[in-house]
Amino acid sequence: MEKRFGTFEASYCNLPRVLQVIKEKNPGTYTAFQESEPDANDVTTFERAFFSLGTCIESFRHCRPLLCVDGTFLTGKYKGQILTAIGVDANNQILPLAFAFVEGENRLSWLWFFRHMKYGVVGSRPNVCIIHDRHKGILSAIKTLQQDQDDAFYWPDMQNRWCMRHMGANFYSYFKSKTLMNMFKRLCKQNQTRKFHTLWRELDANTRGHLDEQGKKPPKDDDTPPKRLPPLGELDPPGLRRRSSRHIKCFSHWIEAEPKEKWSLLYDTNGSRYV
Repeated sequence: MEKRFGTFEASYCNLPRVLQVIKEKNPGTYTAFQESEPDANDVTTFERAFFSLGTCIESFRHCRPLLCVDGTFLTGKYKGQILTAIGVDANNQILPLAFAFVEGENRLSWLWFFRHMKYGVVGSRPNVCIIHDRHKGILSAIKTLQQDQDDAFYWPDMQNRWCMRHMGANFYSYFKSKTLMNMFKRLCKQNQTRKFHTLWRELDANTRGHLDEQGKKPPKDDDTPPKRLPPLGELDPPGLRRRSSRHIKCFSHWIEAEPKEKWSLLYDTNGSRYV
């Protein structure tokens, strides 16, 4: 494998040169590279890298003002995360837009990623919406960019909404029912008030009955305890008290602390979500 693809050390060592060649061969490409301060032996190490191809940046200008962001882990010798941003065009086709290699998913890495997204990709385009999975690092980074006027990449009109697929996964981890999870996803996408409230009432009744039925069954060895939606720490509204898992008896109890405009299409009144 090393004869064919090279070593991990050589790959990281070559990364700045590879990014420079990509930038030279693809006009309009934006790249960024960050390394550590030199140590006592004047040696630096790789920390972060970002790139977005020029053709993708140009294409984004003709897409919806929407970015879906997420991260996934690296499996090689050096652990870390790949952060990605995906655009969506008017025909619901996806556009791979930007990628970054970072040390992990945290506030500082997401803040670094969003700053380069703003400077190198989004530019002056207004009201771009970020769809994400409620990761605390993302929420904290967004809050900083929206509120810190001294930040060089101040982004006051940055919108953000929560990913329906991740919310559905959280729903399933608590209620353990794919049928009810799909019902919840239908609720997320519903844009008619009457149908929305009808679906909500059905979810309340069905989740209450499902939990009652599950409570009567003897626990299995591989049963995992239900997981409520995690608190958002300092990003939760002041005075908010979330129910513990054992006090959640239906869908309304599970979702009550989550702002409807973040997950529901019906309540996305300024149309930031689009999908």
